[in-house]
Amino acid sequence: MPSVVALYILLQHQSAHAGVGEVVWDLRWHFINFFILVALIIWKTKGKLKDKFNMEYDNFKKKYQDVSESNAEINKNVQIINDKLENIDMQEEEAMSKMAETLREFEKTNINFVNEHEKKLTKELNKKLITEEKIIAKKTFNLIMGDVVEETKTRIRLKKTLQKKISEKLLEEEVGI
Repeated sequence: MPSVVALYILLQHQSAHAGVGEVVWDLRWHFINFFILVALIIWKTKGKLKDKFNMEYDNFKKKYQDVSESNAEINKNVQIINDKLENIDMQEEEAMSKMAETLREFEKTNINFVNEHEKKLTKELNKKLITEEKIIAKKTFNLIMGDVVEETKTRIRLKKTLQKKISEKLLEEEVGI
């Protein structure tokens, strides 16, 4: 960097005193020295730079291969996951269809059970109703008969002639037997 600054100052100084062609010609040795210096640097560092670039290339190539392998493994894992997801989707559809079928069967079974239970309860209720009707009819008959007998007894007591006829009738039946 200092040589560049010195070169600039020198050019400024000489351009003030001479023409541009002379200034460039006066700098020829500086240019020759510069090119010799650059050639020496390249010659000395050529092996080291080549080794450095080869090492960087090898590192890059290795990293690229590692990334490619990782990418292949990631793609493989993604495919496995996608297969599992498809399998899960199929299992879900199968489970949903089984559940729907089970619900239909359950519904049929329950409808049949409810219908059978309803029929059984209806029969039991009809039997109870018939039994109750018979009991009520019997009680009503007994009440009516009791009332008729009481009414008959009351009339018999009140009418003496009727008492005599009944007594005669009862005696005839007992003797005739």
